[in-house]
Amino acid sequence: SYIINIRIILFTLYYLAINGTQQGPYNSEQIKSMITANSVTPNVLVWKEGMAAWASLSSLSEFQAFFRQVPPPIPMI
Repeated sequence: SYIINIRIILFTLYYLAINGTQQGPYNSEQIKSMITANSVTPNVLVWKEGMAAWASLSSLSEFQAFFRQVPPPIPMI
């Protein structure tokens, strides 16, 4: 259910590799704050339980929306 999904997201712990050093654990809200403060980039490596290997932060579905690019200007016709 919806409540269970929220709990899973909030209580999932993430580890980041920043400047070659493992940091964390962080919860999703902490990471979202780091993204919006430009403290981390899309290419920062992240790992959470269940992942076979480290991956870029922007590759995790729960954070992709925070890295979306603004579309280009609409062309003049």
